[in-house]
Amino acid sequence: MDFSKSDVYRDIEVYVENPGTKDAKMKAMMAATGDGRVYSVRYAEINGKTQVIKNYLGDFGIRFPYANIVTDIKFYPEAPKGYKVTDASGRAPDRADGYFLLFSDGSIYSVVGSGKPVKVAKNLTDSRNNPAVDLEIVSIEQDDSGKITGLNGYVLLAKGQIKHFGKVKPLVDSPNSPSPIFKAMELYGDGAVIADGYGRFYLAHTPGSPNPDIALPSLNFGRNNVLEAFEIQVDPNVKEFNGVGIFAVTNIGTIHTSGAADFFLTAEGVKRRTDLVIKEINGIKFGSLDITFDIIRDISVYMVPNAQ
Repeated sequence: MDFSKSDVYRDIEVYVENPGTKDAKMKAMMAATGDGRVYSVRYAEINGKTQVIKNYLGDFGIRFPYANIVTDIKFYPEAPKGYKVTDASGRAPDRADGYFLLFSDGSIYSVVGSGKPVKVAKNLTDSRNNPAVDLEIVSIEQDDSGKITGLNGYVLLAKGQIKHFGKVKPLVDSPNSPSPIFKAMELYGDGAVIADGYGRFYLAHTPGSPNPDIALPSLNFGRNNVLEAFEIQVDPNVKEFNGVGIFAVTNIGTIHTSGAADFFLTAEGVKRRTDLVIKEINGIKFGSLDITFDIIRDISVYMVPNAQ
């Protein structure tokens, strides 16, 4: 991955094998820039040794003049069909061999391996006044050659509307704003959690279903539009809140939690996370990467039960 002197990075994705178990391992990761670059890394077992394979995935192939064109990237929800692994690991294809890119106009492209991008969803919005900011893929349909024949999921727009496509139910009661302030969305249960840049969290649900049962962070950063991203995680070590919690990150690296994720800030949790500084303001604890300027754009978390 290249470091940049300008604000171009938009999203990071991590592929974890056997998630939520003691055998969980990070097998691949990728990052996308707003001007169309994709950087990827895979950890493969070759001849009994773990080897790092850099840029094993192709990128969009075009450098856009602006850094607000690409807004999100997601691994495939299942292994791409018809794809053959080209490295010497002998492994079978998995989700990390394909990805989707979301553009600010709501169009979606797919890339498999080092192949060329294919447009799989048309423009959904006006990229200037209400850009698409977050993509959630529920499932895909593909023929034996790997061609996408159906795409099912949701796109969050910056003013709060949630566009649905394919064979999924719409999400209702999502927030709406006259200004493009919304940053992130995560699906949970029969609905979704949405957050704006000011630290306010909202719920949406499918028609006829209740709101998701999840504890939301109480942040509200006043006039400071600093929240960048959040993730919902399930920690089987925590009985409270059914082990469900939220990790949220700001553009200066402060990490805020709710529900089961609050136990991330316990004495035992702190002992395991030496890269974080634990701060406290008005009796509220939060983690921090101890950064004082605006550089953080995304967070990715995965749990390893009984990790030592």
